[in-house]
Amino acid sequence: WDMTEPGIGTAYLVMLVGVACAVHSLWLVRTSRSTIDSLVSSFALFALLEGLTGGFAAIAHHMLATTYWGHQAMTKSWGHANAEWMMPWAAAAAVGPLASASCLTNAIVFSGPGVECIRWVKLVGLLVSVVEVYFAVIDPDKMGTLSAYWAVATSAASCGVLLQRGPTTPGFFTCESGYFVRGIAYLVKIIVPAACHANADLHVVHTDAGEYYRMYHSTGRCWYPKAFSQLAWFHTFIVVSVLLIYCGTLLKLDLLQLRPLFGHPMYLDAAERTWPTQPMTYKDNNRRCCGP
Repeated sequence: WDMTEPGIGTAYLVMLVGVACAVHSLWLVRTSRSTIDSLVSSFALFALLEGLTGGFAAIAHHMLATTYWGHQAMTKSWGHANAEWMMPWAAAAAVGPLASASCLTNAIVFSGPGVECIRWVKLVGLLVSVVEVYFAVIDPDKMGTLSAYWAVATSAASCGVLLQRGPTTPGFFTCESGYFVRGIAYLVKIIVPAACHANADLHVVHTDAGEYYRMYHSTGRCWYPKAFSQLAWFHTFIVVSVLLIYCGTLLKLDLLQLRPLFGHPMYLDAAERTWPTQPMTYKDNNRRCCGP
């Protein structure tokens, strides 16, 4: 369990970046009148779900930190005292697989039409989400493991799907980098050394009211400062991946779909611009720039 300010703060940063990118993408959908299966719509859904996952996780860790700072014991049993953190944590575990499915869906839409593949990806993501909810109710210790491996698989699949389009596609390298960084983020979450995995250890305390857990600072040695924890590294990589995919999506949309929406000559190709046949005098140029 991560009690450090960087770990909690970067989780809120994931929420802010994801929601902001989703809002801007939805504005583009309204402007371009795209369908729900278009690239901009799929990215909006991905960014929103990613932001919600980070937000729910941030709330859960913040509640755990508040319990710890208040010298109280948290519990993993539903309905017991100090178990309120389990609600946002379960929500994060349930929304996370849907965000991973939307990530792969965005790559499929980027590469070309694949409605049948999109449906199967969404179905698998929904099944993983249901399993996470089941673990949240039955065995909270198992929450998040399956969704983490699902996230790595979808990130790797997104990189492979995008390779089908080739490097000549606008925004290819930016989106490919985003999917790669997202895979690295979840690998950091999975294979990080135990000493770096958290800044607090849990010790079970048996009471008449149930099992409670006391948190103690970890004494293991980590290769990077514990002030910037494993969770903060994970969230930072997620923020970078969302921004890269966001920029890659805009690069492709600006070149292929949204260019007719902009009437300013700076958005037109050189072959589409109109050039004066006669040299302009100072008076003509002044009239064009500054009015009559």
